[in-house]
This record gives sequence, C-alpha cells and structure tokens, in this order.
Amino acid sequence: VHAHLGIALSQNDRLEEAVECLRRAVALGPDSALTQYNLASLLLRRREFEEAADHAAVAVRLDPDQPTMRGALANALMKLGRFQEAAEHLRHGIDKVGGDGGLRARLEQMLAACDARAQATGTTTEGR
Repeated sequence: VHAHLGIALSQNDRLEEAVECLRRAVALGPDSALTQYNLASLLLRRREFEEAADHAAVAVRLDPDQPTMRGALANALMKLGRFQEAAEHLRHGIDKVGGDGGLRARLEQMLAACDARAQATGTTTEGR
C-alpha cells in the first residue's frame, strides 16, 4: 500500500510525501527490488544522491540483471563523482538489456557522459 501511494504522490509532484511513503514501504519490505528502485529514483529527483545510491545498490543486489536498476545506481554514482563504479554498472546493464533498443541507447548515452566526466576530472572508467 505504501509503495503504491508513494508512486501516486510522486506523479502529483508531492515528492516529500512520496519519499516518506516509500521509506515506510522499504521498512516493511526491504527485499523488494522494485520498491528500493522506486525510492532511489525519487531520491535522485530530490538530489539526495548518497541515499539514492544506497537504495539503488540494494535494488541491484536483489535483482542484478535488471538494467534499469543498474542505470539508476550509475546515475547516483555519477552525481557522487564515482565514475568508475558507475561505468561498471552501465556496462553490465548494457550487456543485460536485451531487445529494448531505447533503454540500450539511454544506457550507452549515460556511459559516454560518464566517460567524458571521468576524463575531465583526470580519472578513468576502465575496468579494475
């Protein structure tokens, strides 16, 4: 119930209430990758990148082959300047995307942006 209410509130730009509902939903069901992902996505919209990364990481741990969850985690990591980690998740997401060309293109665009930001800061996104 809290997860559905949180989504509905977010669609009406009531982000603070939506985040609180999704936090309650995560507390009640921490093993729901989708709820963790939805909370991470809202936290990204609110520019709460550290907490967004934490919830997205849990979502990825729970459903490691879901490219959209990897994309959310990569987005948060990029905002935190953790380009190498972000690139690793993007590459994994691209490998798992399947036939969704639009999602593949978005992940590839994110990877290109990640590489450019890393280069601008003198770091690398090459694998360890």
